[in-house]
Amino acid sequence: MARMMNNAKSKIGEQILTLSKDGLTTGFTRQLQIEWEKRATVRSRPKVVYDKEAKGYYYPISRTPLAIHPTVMAKGERAIEFLLIQSLYKYSNDIATIETRVVNETIIKVLTNQMPIEFNKEQKINLYTIMVDEAYHAYVAFDAMLQIEDHTGVEALPLPEVIEIEKAITKVKEKLDNKYHNIFDLICVCLAENTLTKEIITMTDQEETHPFFQKIIKDHFADEKRHSGIFYKLLEFIWINLNEEYKEHIGEIIVDFIEEYLGLTIQINFDKQVLSKIGFSDKEASKIVEDTYGGFKLTKDHPMLKNIIMLLDKAGVFDQFTLPKFEEKEWA
Repeated sequence: MARMMNNAKSKIGEQILTLSKDGLTTGFTRQLQIEWEKRATVRSRPKVVYDKEAKGYYYPISRTPLAIHPTVMAKGERAIEFLLIQSLYKYSNDIATIETRVVNETIIKVLTNQMPIEFNKEQKINLYTIMVDEAYHAYVAFDAMLQIEDHTGVEALPLPEVIEIEKAITKVKEKLDNKYHNIFDLICVCLAENTLTKEIITMTDQEETHPFFQKIIKDHFADEKRHSGIFYKLLEFIWINLNEEYKEHIGEIIVDFIEEYLGLTIQINFDKQVLSKIGFSDKEASKIVEDTYGGFKLTKDHPMLKNIIMLLDKAGVFDQFTLPKFEEKEWA
C-alpha cells in the first residue's frame, strides 16, 4: 500500500514538473486564476435586481443626444422615458451580440488552433476566463431587458439584426483573402474590447441614472478593465509574430475597419424608428437626426479613435504597413 501511494505521488510530481516546464503551475494556484476566481462578476456578484423604489433614468441621458433635442423634449417626460428605455434595450442587445457572436466566437478560433500563429497556454487560459465572463455579460444584458420590460410594460422595438462591429468586420473582410480572416477577426476584437472598456467608463457614476443600470455597468467594468489589458497584450503578441505577408494585407485595411466600426448608420436607423414610434413624421425624424448627428465627422479628435490610435501605437502596430493609411486619413 505504501509503495502504491509513493508511486502515485511520484506520478503527480512528474505531472507538476511537466506543467512547470510549460511555464504553468498546477490547478488554480496561478495568480491569474486566483484573481479571476475572487473577482470575476460571474463568481463574486449577486444578481442585479431592479429596485422599484429607486429613482433615475433607465439609461444615461448624457449618452442619448436625441433626448435633449428641443423637439423631443417638447413631447414631454413620457416620450423621453420611452426613448431611454429603447436605448437601454439597444445597448443591452449590442452587448449580448458582441460578447457572444463576436468576442466568444473569435476566442473559440484561438482555443481550437485556427490561427496562423500559435498561442501559449497562459494566453489560452486567459481567454477561457474571458469567454465565461462574456457569456455572463450577455446573460445579464438579456436579463436586464426582461426585467425592464416586466416593470414598465414597454416592449423593445425591432432591434438591429447586425451591430456596427459585425457590419464593419464583414464589410472589410471582403477585401481580404480567406486565409487572413481569422487573425483579422482577433485583431478587431482586441481593438473593440479596449474601445468598449473606455466607453463603459463614461457610463459609470452617472447620478441621474437608475441604480439598476449603474450596478450593471460597474459590474461589467470590473471585468472589462481586466479584459482590455489581456487583449492589449494579445494585440502586441499578434503583431510581433505575424509575418510580413499578413501584416501587409491586414495593415492596409485596419483604417477601413475603424471607419466602419465607429460609424453611425445603424444607430441613426434605430433612432428614426424610435422617433416614429413617439409620433414624429419621417420628415420630422430626419430633421431631428440631422440636427443631432449631421455635424459628425470621424477625425483624430474623436475620443474612441484617439483611444484606438494610442492602443495601436503602444502595441507596436504602427509600422510601414499600417502608418501610411493613417497618415492619408490625417489620423496620425
